[in-house]
Order: sequence, then structure tokens, then C-alpha cells
Amino acid sequence: MSNKILVLDTELTCFETSADSLEKGPYEIIQFGMALVNLDNLEILKSGSYFVNNERHEVSSFCTNLTGITQSMLYKQGLPLGHVSELLRERWGVASKKTQVVCWGDEPAWMRPDFDIKCVDYPFRDNLLDLAHYHKFGKPFQKGLKLLDVAAEYGVEVERPIHNAKNDAITTARLLIAMIKRGCIWPWLNSN
Repeated sequence: MSNKILVLDTELTCFETSADSLEKGPYEIIQFGMALVNLDNLEILKSGSYFVNNERHEVSSFCTNLTGITQSMLYKQGLPLGHVSELLRERWGVASKKTQVVCWGDEPAWMRPDFDIKCVDYPFRDNLLDLAHYHKFGKPFQKGLKLLDVAAEYGVEVERPIHNAKNDAITTARLLIAMIKRGCIWPWLNSN
């Protein structure tokens, strides 16, 4: 996988207010989305998604309105976090030293607590690269930088609906490709 980059996104349980979030404790991962980018031709090779069973929080109506994910979907399609972790290792190579994983935002900060609470080994090495940091480098500080805004800045098509982990992973992969083509990230890839 050395000439490929895996783009990862997650959807989490979510609540309407900050007070609700604090009261409920750490978020639970309810969906992983992935998109695999081939660096040789700068194209998305494949994409996929896994729904994850929630154990601590029911999916709120607010969360359903935001993500489109319902509690019923998780009952029918969700897998235990430990099983999804194995699938991410075996099918997507997230634990391999050869796999670079890119995300938008601080995914480890959101994911690690759920893995810890559920006593599931965290499958990622310290290999998650936050693409937002590359975009911010050398620019004035921008709080709450949104993927959609940066995608628009680069003329990247946004996969819809948003707040779907697979679609957001595809959008992030397209942004990664656009940043590489402009020489904003890994400029040596354009030197051949």
C-alpha cells in the first residue's frame, strides 16, 4: 500500500447541546468511512463504510437529522467495534507501517475514548495525518475550519449527503488529490 493513501472519516453519536454532550460522556463511533487514493494516478481506487453498534447512547433525533443514521440502521447493519477494528486492519491496512492514513480533523481525539471504554485495541498506529493542519500551515488562524469551505476553495466536488462517513471520506480524498496536484502537499509527486 506504499503508493496509496487511505482517507478515513467517522460519524459519532451527537447531541443538540453542549450540556447534553457533557452529560452523556464520550461520543460513540457509529460509522467509519474510507476512501483509498492511488498516488500513481491520483484517483480514488475504492471506498467503503462500516456501521458500528452503539452501546451507551441511543441515536438522537438530532443526530439522525444531521447524519441520516437511525438507531434502526445500527440494529440491522451495525457491527461491534472490535469486529470493525479487525476489518479496518485486515481489509484496509490501518495498522500497517506502509499505510498512511489521512483524515480531516483530530479523529484520534474522538475515536480513542470509545475504543478505550469498550476495551478494544486501537487499530491505528500514530499514522493519522490531519489534512486540515496542512491547509492551515502558513495561513492566519481559522477556528472551526470546515471541510466544505476548503473543498470549495479548491474547487472540489462534495459528495452528498454530507455527514455520512463514506461520503465525507470521498470528499476528503478529492481534496487531498487537489492539494497534491497544486503542490500544497507532497509536491514531489508532481515532479515526475
